[in-house]
Amino acid sequence: MYLVFFMRSLQYRFIRNILEPLSFFKWIVYQKSRNGENDFFLVTMPSSGTYWLRLMLTKILKDQYSLDFKIESINVGGIIPTHRSKPSRFLYNSRLEIPRIQHSHSMYSRFFYKKKKVVLLVRDLRDAIASHYRVHKVHHDYPGSFGDFLRGIGVDSSRHYTLEKRIDFLNSWYENKKHLSDFIVIRYEDLKENTSEELSRVLSFMGFEFEEDSKLVEDAVSFASLKNMHGMEARNPLDQYNGKVRKINKGASGGYVDLFTESDILFFDQVIKDKLKVNFGYSY
Repeated sequence: MYLVFFMRSLQYRFIRNILEPLSFFKWIVYQKSRNGENDFFLVTMPSSGTYWLRLMLTKILKDQYSLDFKIESINVGGIIPTHRSKPSRFLYNSRLEIPRIQHSHSMYSRFFYKKKKVVLLVRDLRDAIASHYRVHKVHHDYPGSFGDFLRGIGVDSSRHYTLEKRIDFLNSWYENKKHLSDFIVIRYEDLKENTSEELSRVLSFMGFEFEEDSKLVEDAVSFASLKNMHGMEARNPLDQYNGKVRKINKGASGGYVDLFTESDILFFDQVIKDKLKVNFGYSY
C-alpha cells in the first residue's frame, strides 16, 4: 500500500513539474540561493511539538532581525516555510544574514538533504501515536480503536501515522546522519522540561550569538505558551481544517498509558524490537 501511494505521489510530482517547468525551475533556484552555512532544515516527527518549536523560532527571528512580520497564526510559513511546497517561501530570502529554516516531516533523501544542516525533533513513539490517535478520533471520526490505529488499520500509512512508518522515519535519519553537514537531535520531552535550555541549544547549533541575559529566548518561550497558541488558533484556524481548532493540545508525556492495552504493549514491544535501530534515549 505504501509503495503504491509513493509511486503515485512520484508520478503526480513528475507530471506536475513537466506541466509547470518554470515553477519548478524557480523553486530549484530558490533552494540553491543561500549559503549552506546559514541554511537549515527543521525535521520533525508528526505529533512531536512541531508548531510549538516553529513558533518559538519564528518569534526569535522576528525579534533578532526586526522583521516586519506579524505573527497572527500558528502557521508561520512566511518565516519557516514548508520544504517541497513550491508556493511556500522564506519571505526574507534575500537577507542572507538571516538563517533560512525550512520545515519537513519527510524521511531522509540524498537529493534534498545531503550535506545539509538538520535539527531533528523527536518524541516518545507511544505518546506521539496516542496524541495522533486522539486528534484523528475527534476530528476525522476515525471509527477504529486505538489498537487498530496503532496497527495502521484504516489509516493512511503514507503519512507516518502508523508505528512502523514512524520507525522508518527515525531509522532513515539515524542511518543517514553521516551524509549531513551537521545534525542535532531535540527530544520533545527535554524541550518541554527545559524549554529555554533546549531552545538555546538549537540557536547555538544555528550560530546565533546573543547575550546570556538576553530576553530573546525568554520572550519566545512566553509568546509560544499554550494559552497564546490556543488563542491564535481560535482566531485564525488553519485553512486545511475548514475553520476547526484542532492542532494545539497539552502534549502530555506518559499519557499513552490510558490507551495501551496489554495486547497493544506486546505488539509495540515486538515491532520496536524487530525494526527500530535507534531509541534516541527512550526506554521502550
